[in-house]
Parts: sequence; C-alpha cells; structure tokens
Amino acid sequence: MSRIFELLEVVRLREDLPDLGLRRGTQGAVVDLLDGNGEAYEIEVVDDSGETVFLGPISGDALEPGADDG
Repeated sequence: MSRIFELLEVVRLREDLPDLGLRRGTQGAVVDLLDGNGEAYEIEVVDDSGETVFLGPISGDALEPGADDG
C-alpha cells in the first residue's frame, strides 16, 4: 500500500510520466485526496513564476515525499 499524503504536502515523482509531460523528480503539491487509501491524488505542479503547469490525478504509487524548499 502507498504512503498516505496530506493535503498541501509537497511530493515528488518517483518515475517519468510521459503521457502527462512530467519527469521523475518533478515536485508538486497535493491539492485533493481522490480516495481514502492513498491510491490517487490531485497534484498541482507550478513553474518558477507560480504558474500552474500541471493539475491532475496521479497514482499514489508514483509519488514520494518531496523537499519543501520554502
């Protein structure tokens, strides 16, 4: 079973997701829990200017804790 992440927690991709245009190591924030089991999350990824570059569902298995650089 996947680790369960909290809302607004910073997460990082464990693997490339080419269909979504995302690469391993990309960081984002959990903006919604799509189930209670940690199987899927709505993730937002922003660029350096704060613009959203991805907002969508990602499997919990593809995520790991990220670094919050503040």
